[in-house]
Amino acid sequence: MALTIEEFLQAFNRDQLYHIATNYELDCNSRSTKDELIKAIQQTFQKQALVEDSIIDILDMFYKYQLKPVCRRLGGEGLSSLNTEELYDYIISLCLADYPDEDLDVEEDDVEEDLIDKDPGTIFSILMSFLEPFKKDDLLHIADQLDLEISTSIKKDDLLDLILSEYSIDYPLEEQMENILEMFYKYELKNRFSKIFNFSLSNVTYQDLKSYIINHYIGEYDYFETEEEDEDGSESSVISRIQLAQDYEHSSLPVWVLIAGAQPFNEDPIKLRTEIKKIKSVIQVDPTLKVVPRCSTTKSDLIEALSDYNPIILHLSAHGDKDGSIAFEDERGKSSNIKKKNVARIIAAHNNDRKTTVPLKGIILSNCFSEIGAKELTNSVDFVIAMSTSVEIDAAIQFTEGFYSGIREGYSIDAAFNMGIATINETSEQMIFKLLPKDRDFSNLRLVV
Repeated sequence: MALTIEEFLQAFNRDQLYHIATNYELDCNSRSTKDELIKAIQQTFQKQALVEDSIIDILDMFYKYQLKPVCRRLGGEGLSSLNTEELYDYIISLCLADYPDEDLDVEEDDVEEDLIDKDPGTIFSILMSFLEPFKKDDLLHIADQLDLEISTSIKKDDLLDLILSEYSIDYPLEEQMENILEMFYKYELKNRFSKIFNFSLSNVTYQDLKSYIINHYIGEYDYFETEEEDEDGSESSVISRIQLAQDYEHSSLPVWVLIAGAQPFNEDPIKLRTEIKKIKSVIQVDPTLKVVPRCSTTKSDLIEALSDYNPIILHLSAHGDKDGSIAFEDERGKSSNIKKKNVARIIAAHNNDRKTTVPLKGIILSNCFSEIGAKELTNSVDFVIAMSTSVEIDAAIQFTEGFYSGIREGYSIDAAFNMGIATINETSEQMIFKLLPKDRDFSNLRLVV
């Protein structure tokens, strides 16, 4: 008998349910109970029974190692040899009674012959090189996920040997490496492997980042194919997609908007991806206007991006505090509040630098309470758009769409600001947005002619 949606969701722990709720952009917070989260998520599926598509939609929000405990709670067992696709099929078979039973055991024929034929020393040498960029704390995390009993005082070399002893040369190396990568967030992988590659990883998707890391270590041994099918059925390599992103970022087109976003994992989520997508869809109707997004921005990332791209507009999207500070991220992905006066010093230093070919003209502070201290920024740029108090995320995104539409069409800053205000649905939210400084005339200031 097929499970109900509630029975399926019960297999997830409270933190996983909160992750599902935030992905569906539901009205929940970090203090919501497990039952409250289940009820909210259920409403998303209230008009349909638990079906394969809805199961996959939720499973896609997690890494393989996170799904194994879920599978066990649903009654699954013998999971160690299953790859991601097989694990999905197994969970679906447990949830849906009429789902066709399949033999999920990994047969000997399924193991790539060239992996078996390779010298075991070569295999472990690759794995050793792959694990080198990880810190000791990372390796302890890996060992914990592998259920290894270890002491925190263990030396890093001994820890490496212990982890390597858990891996088999008879199982695809790609799968083993991917399993390790999925134990970490994207920002952690970027931090660990950024020195390995000679270009920025900021715009690389999580899936492409994992694929590129794996290919870097085992591609030369012909273990790994980078060819994948796009949505339209055509083939393009992971390397090509990454290279296209790099080529676009470093093209001669001027950068009209640099989006510096931060979404620390210890704060409530903001719709950063939605905001980025909206800005790009509006601005890049004109192919000569370039938008460069930066997620997980630290203070050093901001300084580097300003120097690299010389943007005309800086769009800061992050949480704001009541003292006017902006919640950037630290190297671990936690919030790191920076006061406006420090941001102002960064902007002033950038605009006064002899290497700056195009000075920054304006700043959009897409965060709550951002009017506080914003005067510090008006000394370095022509205009600043800020918010006087807390604001609904949807209202901020609506303003963004209207404002940048006006900029693209050649409107003055004053007219573009008013277009942004007019785009906001809730009248009460319209009063929150401020164009600064208030005593400056923006009616003749245009960024696009």
